[in-house]
Amino acid sequence: MQIRKILENNNLTIAKADKSKSRVIINKTDIEQKIDNFILENNIKELKKDLTTTYQKQTQLLIKKCTSVIDRNKQKYILNMKLEAPTLNAYCCIPVSMSPRQPLVPS
Repeated sequence: MQIRKILENNNLTIAKADKSKSRVIINKTDIEQKIDNFILENNIKELKKDLTTTYQKQTQLLIKKCTSVIDRNKQKYILNMKLEAPTLNAYCCIPVSMSPRQPLVPS
């Protein structure tokens, strides 16, 4: 595991490249700064609690009450039972001029 030690000693990490199967070695502080900038620019706020299940329960109750609009037999097809809040995934953009013809590290 020499590669892992080299990455840790130099504050580097391996990230997935955008729109390709290649990987990119990038400085951890650079990627953390890019993520922080993205969060600030897009006004993203971290929620203290995942409200997905609460909203799902409220939606289920409303659908069940709407029997005149939605047939009871078709209600089960409308409800999504396994909802999860989305996660933020960071990918690195590689300019076309720097993009290799073949992936350097196949995934």
